[in-house]
Amino acid sequence: MEKLEKKGLVTKEKQEEDKRYVRISITEEGKKVLDSTREEYKKALTSILKRVNEEEVIKFFEEVEKELEKELK
Repeated sequence: MEKLEKKGLVTKEKQEEDKRYVRISITEEGKKVLDSTREEYKKALTSILKRVNEEEVIKFFEEVEKELEKELK
């Protein structure tokens, strides 16, 4: 979190009521980076999915679902 704060992507604010809690907020710059990252991810995923057939995509998401179920147990 400190690295993100140093880069100006998030801010940390201690809560007056309870000093154990810290509110973390994304900055405008952080939102820009997040949007850019999402767009790059979308482009990469689209490119990959264009090269595989429907059966491979279904199998991939089935495997992802299995792994997520393991994590949630």
